[in-house]
This record gives sequence, C-alpha cells and structure tokens, in this order.
Amino acid sequence: ADGDALVLSQEKLCTILRLCRQYFPKTERITSYGTAQDILRKSKEELQELHELGLDMIYLGAESGSPEILEHIHKEEYVRAAERLRGTGICLSVTLISGLGGQKMLEEHAVASAKLITAMKPDYLGFLTLLLEPGAPMLQEVKAGMMQLLTPAQVLEEMELFLTHVDSEGTVFRSNHASNYISLAGNLNRDISVMLEKIQKSRERDAFKNESMRRL
Repeated sequence: ADGDALVLSQEKLCTILRLCRQYFPKTERITSYGTAQDILRKSKEELQELHELGLDMIYLGAESGSPEILEHIHKEEYVRAAERLRGTGICLSVTLISGLGGQKMLEEHAVASAKLITAMKPDYLGFLTLLLEPGAPMLQEVKAGMMQLLTPAQVLEEMELFLTHVDSEGTVFRSNHASNYISLAGNLNRDISVMLEKIQKSRERDAFKNESMRRL
C-alpha cells in the first residue's frame, strides 16, 4: 500500500510478478512506486524483464526540478532514471508538488521543474499542491518564518510559469488531486493553451477550492 516495491531484488520482483499472473490471471495492469535510485540500480535488461513479466508503470516522485530544492529534500538523478526506462516498455509517471519552494523560490521551482520534465519526457505527469500536516519538518520552517507558503493565486502563477516553459510533447498531464486549488487536465503540449486559459479564468473569478476540501 503505497510502498516502494521496486526496492526489492530482481529475483523477488520476478517471483512476485509471476505469482500475480498465476493467481490473478485477469489482472489488467501492475504498477509500482519507485525512486530514481531504484531504477538506476537495475540494468535496462532487468527492467525489460520486469515489463515482460507484467510491470507496466513506475510512479516516481520528482517533486521539483530545482537543484536547491532537490538537495533540501534529498531527491536527484531523475533524468538518468527516465533515460534508463526509455525503450523497456515500462511507462513512467512523474509527480511534482506546487509550492514546494515557497514564495522565495516560486519562479525557480516552476521553471526548473519545467526543464526537468522537458528533459525526462515522462508518459504521465501529475501535480499535487503542498499541504503540510502536523509533524511535518517543513512546517517548523513555516512557523519560524523561514518559508512562506504560496497563496492560491501564487500557486496558479507558479503553474502558469511551468506550463509556459515546459516542452514534453505527448505527456499526459493531470493536476486534479484533492490538494489542488483548481483542476487541470490535458496532454502536453497540445492542451497547454487551454489550461492556461482556465488558469486565467479562475484567477479572474477568484475561484479556488476551499482549504477544508483540500484535506479530503
């Protein structure tokens, strides 16, 4: 349940995939969460073997394309991981988080993330919006005044910057998680103009999801 199954050895993963097919023959899709490091620990041949045994997609939480932000949350090597997966048959779904850099790094987070996705060209891209729960280490930075969270309007500004800088033809784009202030969906680059128009209309109407609804 939301675990990083790809951390397992090749032998264990192959055994599990074979058992899935044996006991659940009508299974339509098998996916796994994974880190860039997990992917890079496996050769292209091993990844192809996993796909042949039924692994269809890996979910990778990139969160941001900013080196400074990535260093802060200990994430790296995403482009290399995407390149390793390319041609294996396994689809890549990447997740980014709006607002992760706070107000100070709004532009850096948006533009650097766009460059990262342009380099990775994943099959799917999902955007969540930062939502801090009690106990989150980052919440202490906010309380201490070291980080200022984005307002709903600034989240839209950040998304607008991302969409105007990204170039990832064919990537299926979704920003319709419960945490998002507005829902966006389309294909890059085809539907970018439509999504930018929706952002502008939401801004003009000041139409954002209520904070209580973001925690459902």
